[in-house]
Amino acid sequence: MCDALDVQELPLNPRFLNNLLPIQNAEALDDALQAAIEKFDRDTLIALFEKHDVTMAPCHNIAGIFEDPHYAARENIVAVEGEKLDSPIRMQNIVGNFFRTPGRIRTAGPRLGGITGKISRRSGL
Repeated sequence: MCDALDVQELPLNPRFLNNLLPIQNAEALDDALQAAIEKFDRDTLIALFEKHDVTMAPCHNIAGIFEDPHYAARENIVAVEGEKLDSPIRMQNIVGNFFRTPGRIRTAGPRLGGITGKISRRSGL
């Protein structure tokens, strides 16, 4: 990572020389890496990290999540019907697709106040 970011001096800093020191000096290390990372736009940074075999994954905003082919392939976002909706709402799916016991989302939830009476009766109120 330091080679990709062109901060080869960082691992030689006395505050980061062994496995324990970077933990003890995490804030300083984070600040130094953040300063180096801020010099690049997202796509350039990803390309640099890939070129240098740095393990990483991009952080998405919500638009990026909806556009990411990996999220789509894993069906992390699903369209769910809901009461009083003109069209399905897209929302996070159940995490973990088990073969024998697959989970599913049955509804986006009731309208506001739609089950208050039912819950109150069950609770004895």
